[in-house]
This record gives sequence, C-alpha cells and structure tokens, in this order.
Amino acid sequence: ISMNPNFDPNTNSYVITVPYSIEKLNVAATPQNGNATVSGTGVIDLPIGRSLHNVTVTSVDGEDNTYSLNIYRLEDDASLASLSVKDHNISPIFTKNNLNYDVEIETSETFLDITAIPVDPGATVQITGNGGFVEGSNIIIIKVATVTGKEKIYTLTELSKKNIIESS
Repeated sequence: ISMNPNFDPNTNSYVITVPYSIEKLNVAATPQNGNATVSGTGVIDLPIGRSLHNVTVTSVDGEDNTYSLNIYRLEDDASLASLSVKDHNISPIFTKNNLNYDVEIETSETFLDITAIPVDPGATVQITGNGGFVEGSNIIIIKVATVTGKEKIYTLTELSKKNIIESS
C-alpha cells in the first residue's frame, strides 16, 4: 500500500491505492504537538472502488486541520495493466481485453525481456515458454491470477524475422 504524495503535514489530500485483497485499512496518525487530538483513526472497511476518509487534527486552540484520504480499492481483476517486450513492439498495441499478441524477433534471440504488470497489485503473473525458441513460431503464455483465484491467460506468439520473410 502506498500513499501519494508521501506524507507532508502541509499537504491535506492524498491518494491511496490498495489491492482487491485488502478489505480493511488501519488508519493511524500522530500529531506533531502531543497536546493536539486526532479523530478518524482506527480500522475502516474498504468498499470496492473509491472511498473518502478524513483524519482531523484539532489543536489545543480548537483549530482543525483535516487530511483527506482518497482510497481506491481495486476490483478483483485478472487483467494486465501493461505488457511490453524490451527492444520489441508487440502487435496489436496492448489493451487489457485483447488476449493475443505477436512479437517479431531475430532468429538468434533465445529469450525475451517481458514486462507484464497486473491491474491488481495483489495478483500474480506467471510467464511460461519464454526461452529455448525453436525455428518457427513459439507461444509464450502469460497467466494472471488474483488472490480469489480468478485467472486470465494472455498469449504472445514469437515470430522470427527469418520465418516472416520466407513466408511472404
């Protein structure tokens, strides 16, 4: 879980993004002045989507300083947010709902530097078939799984440039 921006007592609005698997959040705050009081702390329930939570620091003079937490709990989504291959273009251009892509490589390449980032930071990504390429096309499987067991499988078909030229 990260807060953006990092805490600064002079900044009053923050964005917090949490994975689907996080259902509750313990909000803690310590005033700079030990005589001030803080409200809005403790364990809060997180609905899916956006919720707003305020933490208020009240000085001994009775002045309030309110910090707004815009909390985004992600959906149980087994999609990828992005997919890329270092030094290569994938085709078609990535969208999370398209599950099939092609990538052209040099015949001498035996491994691709693939970056696959899930929508849900709590999801796992498993890549199989990336390496030991044989002449022709090779299928790389990218499986995304959420903590609840929801899965989505993307395929990346590796095409060597030599085979593309010969088949044209």
